[in-house]
Amino acid sequence: MKRDVEAGRKSELELLSGTLCRLAEECGVQVKESRQVYEELKKHSIV
Repeated sequence: MKRDVEAGRKSELELLSGTLCRLAEECGVQVKESRQVYEELKKHSIV
C-alpha cells in the first residue's frame, strides 16, 4: 500500500477495509477498531 501511495496509484484500502466496514454496517455488526484504522489510513491514502 505504501508503494502504491508513493507512486500516486490507488491502494487496496478501499477494496479491503472499506468493503469490510460497509458490509459490517449493513449487517449491524460493529467493527469499531477496523473503522478507526480505515478512517485514519484514508487520511493518508489515495482511495
